[in-house]
Amino acid sequence: MRIAIIGPGAVGCTLGAYLSRAGREVVFLAPDEAEAERLARRGLDVEGVRGSFHVPAAATCDASRVGPVELAIVATKAYDTAQAMWQHAAVVGPATMVATFQNGLGNVEAIGGVVGPARVLGGTTALGANLLGPGRVHHAGEGDTFVGEPSGGISGRAEHVARVLTEAGIPTAAVPDVTVRIWAKLAINAGINALTALLRVRNGVLARHPETLALLESAVRETAAVARARGIPLEAEMLVERAREVARRTADNVSSMLADVLAGRRTEIAEINGAVAVAARETGVPAPVNEALAVLVCAAEATRAERIESPGPPAGAGGPAG
Repeated sequence: MRIAIIGPGAVGCTLGAYLSRAGREVVFLAPDEAEAERLARRGLDVEGVRGSFHVPAAATCDASRVGPVELAIVATKAYDTAQAMWQHAAVVGPATMVATFQNGLGNVEAIGGVVGPARVLGGTTALGANLLGPGRVHHAGEGDTFVGEPSGGISGRAEHVARVLTEAGIPTAAVPDVTVRIWAKLAINAGINALTALLRVRNGVLARHPETLALLESAVRETAAVARARGIPLEAEMLVERAREVARRTADNVSSMLADVLAGRRTEIAEINGAVAVAARETGVPAPVNEALAVLVCAAEATRAERIESPGPPAGAGGPAG
């Protein structure tokens, strides 16, 4: 089975490495030639919860060299989805399955807008992974992975993708309600990611302080309310408890949004809390915590270059804020 990984970031590299180790023919589709060359030259080193291993990596930024594959896994940042699909559309043929395992809302629709909605499978993964450097990834934690038809129901192709991933060591279930799963993961990400990024703390810190826990819970409850207004059946208190559990279970993890902030990269705030805020306005459901978190992360990104890391010598007399 030929598999293309569109987006060789932390999750994409981890999935691709396990699939390659299991004997699948995997090619990584990078955004540019320099990244593709680095990956092809070094291969992939995976370390973490299951020990360490190395696999060679076929990589290119030119999808026309690859041609149609049986399965394309999209693992880019959510804001890059459409651009990446246009760039690498040559790997999608009449029989290609395209599965997304990304954060946030809008990925299924963005992919469908390029290759046609009938080819797209929705998915989520709670697999924890961080890039340590070119060709080096840390598999930080296990987590549930789901795949399914965005329109609902169980299909043979979703079961096939789940089986391929499971055989490679990524336990995956084909589910009839993948859209509900996407919103459920969105709710947990909305409660955890932005707070860790703003406060620059690991996940577990949020569960240890009443102030941070209150904000986490509010963001989750708001997301569940917005989902219900859109016809997505989410139970708020069950998700609140799950978010608390995730924060505790992944206490030492650096969230993907915090990793982006620390590396000076663009975050997925618009596709997570920002998407909740937009959907809230469309449905008339208040979501002030998500709105505030989205604005604050955007403001932090906009002012990154002007951030004060230490007070330094006084610049002048203090005014009202001095």
